[in-house]
Amino acid sequence: MKLPYVWAWTLLVCSAALALSACSGSSSPQRQQTQGMTMPGYVPVLRASSFSFSSPVVFGNDTSNGALQYWPARHGGGAAPTVIATLPELQSAYAMAANGNELIITTQQPASVILYDATTGEKTELPDPYGYPTDIAVAKDGSIYVVDTFKYKQVWNVAMYSGGTGKPHELSCSLIGRPEFVAVDDKGNVFLNGWSRNNVLGITEIPQAGNCMELNLRVRGYPGGLAFDPKSGALLVMDNPDQCAGGVEGRLTIYPKPYKNETARSVVLGANYCAFGLRLNASSTLLLYGDLDSNLVNRIVQQRTYPKLAPAGQYSGGSVGGFTTIPNTLPN
Repeated sequence: MKLPYVWAWTLLVCSAALALSACSGSSSPQRQQTQGMTMPGYVPVLRASSFSFSSPVVFGNDTSNGALQYWPARHGGGAAPTVIATLPELQSAYAMAANGNELIITTQQPASVILYDATTGEKTELPDPYGYPTDIAVAKDGSIYVVDTFKYKQVWNVAMYSGGTGKPHELSCSLIGRPEFVAVDDKGNVFLNGWSRNNVLGITEIPQAGNCMELNLRVRGYPGGLAFDPKSGALLVMDNPDQCAGGVEGRLTIYPKPYKNETARSVVLGANYCAFGLRLNASSTLLLYGDLDSNLVNRIVQQRTYPKLAPAGQYSGGSVGGFTTIPNTLPN
């Protein structure tokens, strides 16, 4: 039986990392405790140094060593990221979003959501009681939505941290099967890319009001990513039609509102292996998605112009897990 694609990625990355003892759990660096934070569920820490960003940057984490790093966001990408911190838990981080200067990162060891202020170094951990978090999205009101799975059991759910608070609750939807990617629109409606409980591969919507539903949108092979464009209101769906076995991979379909197949536009972006994850910059002029490098060893971030989708370089350095941009526009 083929593993869902996200877990195939996790096993691939951790297998490579184990060869270098990267997934074995290195010791934590010295940290200074923050004072005065008493909200339940929060575990705050602080890094001494601080950074400022006068121009847009692309952030990512290196799963080989836990480095949190960034590149200037520019045409052509970059191959020499700047490291601002090294956190052991980022070796198991595979999704990232942002709210202002705060990076919001899912980690699986431990299962948690990390809030990390990229300018001050303040870090807060939100424990995830529902499983192992994979993808993440942030709504306009700061609410955080996380796709979770229970390892080995293949039981999936969606957790919501309302307003970014430390106490999550599980979203109720009878159609949830094996979602792998999540996005939220400007009204707070949640979308999932993956398999429904009826084993239908496609997009499931959990609206703010009413029952969840399966949308009649095209997805084939393996899910690849999901994003909402705050500028146009379009829903962006990525899949890997040839199941990461070569051929047609990294297909992006843009659905203008009201999300009908008849008005959609599909473009094969291409990938060296499996395309994964989708992020737009603040002005919706650049699109980012994950891939393996040409040697099929390290994870990189491919860049395209948006909405024309012309190639615009790549970002590399280590093996990139999650990625996002600062600044950004919510929902992210």
